[in-house]
Amino acid sequence: MLIITDISVDLGDKEYEKIVNDQEVSHHGRQMTNQILHVRILSILFFENSQIQFAFVQHFFCQRTNR
Repeated sequence: MLIITDISVDLGDKEYEKIVNDQEVSHHGRQMTNQILHVRILSILFFENSQIQFAFVQHFFCQRTNR
């Protein structure tokens, strides 16, 4: 099992994500976050070892940038 200790995801512009409070985001925002995270994990697994089938994410960080 591969342990991924840190993953940082840049959500980009807030145009597609409406934060209501710290616990709630729009459905579209969650979909985008999941897609970005999925691609990031797949790229890590691909470069680390193509035989790995399971991964454990220990820390997950989201950050916002204005583009």
